[in-house]
Amino acid sequence: MATTYKELYNSVYSKIKDYDFANMSEEEADEILHDYLRPAVVAFEYCNQNLSDRDEDLQQFNIDLTDVNFEILSNFMVIIYLDSTYIRTSLMLKAHMSTSDFHKYDNKDVLGKVIEVRDMYKQENKQLMINYSLRGDSDFVKLYRDKGGYSVDKYQKVKNKRFGNRTRRCEGDAE
Repeated sequence: MATTYKELYNSVYSKIKDYDFANMSEEEADEILHDYLRPAVVAFEYCNQNLSDRDEDLQQFNIDLTDVNFEILSNFMVIIYLDSTYIRTSLMLKAHMSTSDFHKYDNKDVLGKVIEVRDMYKQENKQLMINYSLRGDSDFVKLYRDKGGYSVDKYQKVKNKRFGNRTRRCEGDAE
């Protein structure tokens, strides 16, 4: 079964409560979110599924996205939405510049909150991707497995080989 774009859009809608979307037709709102799909795919560069395997006519991926990949991609779409809608707009950039002419609307507080929300999603995605990379099939895990993992005894042997069994002492330590 393939994951549809609509499933992804619904996930994004549940994370953002934008009344502008409520005033649009479903097709118009979906078209806007579709513009965020490609940048989200590009941002999710280390996915173990081929996110480029899509059918634009059927508005779906040709694969069934895993729950983790689905969530990461959805979060990237939210991040891109927040950036393009609230952070990288000329009004917000002017408010951020802190000139007295632009304090009429006091959008600086709004901008700060939006950046905070965006950063929260970025941090969540970062943690999801770290967890994702530590799964059994990642290059990091393979390298870790091939090199024998981490062992305190192994580390101690290497340390002793390099530095001998000497103990570091600070000035004033009793001998």
